[in-house]
Amino acid sequence: LQQEFPDHAPSVRRAVALARCARDPLAMACALLSEKECALSLKLHTLQDVLPQDRRLELLERVACSLVNQVGVDVNQLLASLWKRPLVQFVNGLGPRKALRFLAGLQHCGIQYNRIASRMHLVQELVDIQQELGSKVMMKAIASFVVTDDDNYAPVNVIGRSQVGQLIASS
Repeated sequence: LQQEFPDHAPSVRRAVALARCARDPLAMACALLSEKECALSLKLHTLQDVLPQDRRLELLERVACSLVNQVGVDVNQLLASLWKRPLVQFVNGLGPRKALRFLAGLQHCGIQYNRIASRMHLVQELVDIQQELGSKVMMKAIASFVVTDDDNYAPVNVIGRSQVGQLIASS
């Protein structure tokens, strides 16, 4: 937040952080996990210091990946809100480096269209990235993205956004 609001008082930055956490706690947790020192400084259990730091970080990242992929990541909200972008590195098949490349391609689509209309639209627009990342990685990642309507954040296809809907669509 200091980079995003350098001219504001620390109390204002804390208020923004609290509001963002109330609005999307998973995005804020992923933002903390993307900074290793912040993630390791969280006090989650009295016995957490028994685990080595690398193992604790691995477990936190595993939980984040599981939650992000179960909940899904809204593509149009990623385009509108920079602070939600740390979610992408926890999407299936991506990591920090592939997430940066994916976000660059997504930003290009957003500049061109202002929003993504459907998951198929996303696949069609990210053909260049698909060639870089590989089709299997890209298809795994695309399954975790959700496309919502900008006006009221209502899902365009409620069943299609869930894991059950994805299983139905693949059969």
